[in-house]
Amino acid sequence: MRQGLVNRAAGVGIVILVCAGLCMGQQPQQDLERVEAAKKLVQTGRYDEAMELFQEIIDLSVNDQARLSAYTYLAFVHYYLNPEEEVRIVTLLEEALKIDPGFILNEEEFNQGFVALFEKIKAESTGIISLESVPSLADIYLDGIYIGKTPLKKELNLGEYRIQGVKPGYSVLKLDFEIKPSDRLAEKLDFNRSKNWKTFLRSVAIMAAIGFTVSQLR
Repeated sequence: MRQGLVNRAAGVGIVILVCAGLCMGQQPQQDLERVEAAKKLVQTGRYDEAMELFQEIIDLSVNDQARLSAYTYLAFVHYYLNPEEEVRIVTLLEEALKIDPGFILNEEEFNQGFVALFEKIKAESTGIISLESVPSLADIYLDGIYIGKTPLKKELNLGEYRIQGVKPGYSVLKLDFEIKPSDRLAEKLDFNRSKNWKTFLRSVAIMAAIGFTVSQLR
C-alpha cells in the first residue's frame, strides 16, 4: 500500500512538472501577444491602458523580446504625449538597449523625431567591436559566452569586456577592452604569433636545460 502511495505521488509530481513546463513554454508567446494588444491600444488612442500594459510586461515578463518591445513603445507613448519628459524617455530607451544593444528601430512604426532620439541614445549607450583572426574562423567567447566565429562584428553596451579566441592547435588568446560611447573598435587576434612565442619560449627552456646539464658534467 505504501508503495502504491509513493507511485501515485510520483505520478502526480510528473504531471505537475509537465504542466509547469507547458505553461513556461506558452508564456513567452503570451507575452508577445500582450505586446501586440498594447500596441493596438496605442493605435486606438487608449494611451493610459497601453502604458499600464507595457509597464506590466516590463515588470513581469521573462521574455527579452517582449520586454524590449515594451520599453521601446512605452518610451514612444511618453514621447508622443509628453516630449518634455526627456529623462524618462531616455531611461526607457537605455533599458531597451541593455537587452539588445544591436536593436534596430522599425522606422515605419515611429515618427522621425523619435527615431532620431533613439539613434542618438544608441550612439551614446553602445559601441561596436569588429574582430578578425589569423587564421580565420576562430571561436570567440565574450565574457565566457560563445558569440560566433571570426570575422565578426558585435554591438555592445558601454563597459569592460574580455574576449577569448579559441583555435584548435593554437594557444587560447585573450583580449581585454572597453567600450565607450560611439566606439568603433577593430581588433585582430594573431594565433600564429602566439604559437611562435610558445615555440620560442619552449626552445629557450630546452637550451637553458642543456646548458645547465653541460655545466654540471664539467
